[in-house]
Amino acid sequence: MVVIFLNSLFDYRSFLYTQSNFWADLEIGLLAGVSEKLMFSGTVLGFFLKLMTNKSDSRWREMLCLTISSLLFGGFHYVNLSMQSFSGTTYQVINAAAFGMIIGALYIKSGTIIVPMALHFISDFLFAIIGGLPKSNYTPVQNNEWIGLVVSVLIYLFIALIIVNYKPSDNEILTKLKNL
Repeated sequence: MVVIFLNSLFDYRSFLYTQSNFWADLEIGLLAGVSEKLMFSGTVLGFFLKLMTNKSDSRWREMLCLTISSLLFGGFHYVNLSMQSFSGTTYQVINAAAFGMIIGALYIKSGTIIVPMALHFISDFLFAIIGGLPKSNYTPVQNNEWIGLVVSVLIYLFIALIIVNYKPSDNEILTKLKNL
């Protein structure tokens, strides 16, 4: 099933995507998907969850840890200031933090880093294919784009809340962390 999906994706890409940057787009997806998830989900979120698991039984501890790691993940994207306007980078930071909530929630629920890595890879790879390689863009973000971002952030947060709080006893990462 996965092979069929990837094959379809590559066929679709070759039909619409005329630039010869496939390998660079794949590299962007892999580098970000693997390294950022190891750093922010595996290390930062894992550390805070382990710390809070020992100190609190509150069902909201996962959301607090998830929020902290997602804000750090989003803030990390300020490294892109050399290629974008401040407003464009801030837009990306906010979007990344909200998307980080979903990715982190999937890590909490699944108990494996592979799921968030795969989702992050797919997301970055598709954005690279659709938008092309990063390039300098110092145009300011328009007001209607900020409204769209607010709506997206609210949707991302709602989805993350559902993932973490639906049957919280099924949050696999907590069981693994308690056994460390």
